[in-house]
Amino acid sequence: MTLQALPGGNLVQGMGGFVVAAAGPVDVSDWSAAANGSYSTNGRRLDVSRWMVQRIRRETEVTHSGCMGAITRRSVAFDYLFRCEIAYDVDNPPDVLLGNTSMVGLCFLLGDPSAYTDADSVKRYCSPAGMLLDAQTVTDSTGTDVVRQIVTGKGSSLMFLLPDEATAYATYLAALQQKGWMA
Repeated sequence: MTLQALPGGNLVQGMGGFVVAAAGPVDVSDWSAAANGSYSTNGRRLDVSRWMVQRIRRETEVTHSGCMGAITRRSVAFDYLFRCEIAYDVDNPPDVLLGNTSMVGLCFLLGDPSAYTDADSVKRYCSPAGMLLDAQTVTDSTGTDVVRQIVTGKGSSLMFLLPDEATAYATYLAALQQKGWMA
């Protein structure tokens, strides 16, 4: 997982992308298919306006008799938290789609996709599975803002920067498929 961040921080933000409501990990790497709406089958794809990913470390307690009573911890893995905003669409309501699942595939864009020469070269962070923690509908009583869904979650798989890490992503998906974990 390569989350590029500014010096001194592990927080990446951007605009654009999509999430796919799924029962398990799902391949979200094909941006050209996403741009053509193929993920829209069964109404599972939801377009994201703004997003944020924070890279965090997970640790475990490894206290033993040699610690003389002190608690000792070690970093054991990297994880991520995500937050994204989804504009409310009456034909494809995010509260209904996300209310029936606990897992989403994530594809968050870096920069403007129209700046790339072809759809497959669009820089994006992709994760086959993120676990939903919360999805709240936000309304504006003044009527000047779009009704939207704010979705928060945490990692349930690795996150890759595509197309740079396409080989590692394909290897990871193959391992998930071999275990029978893909949706």
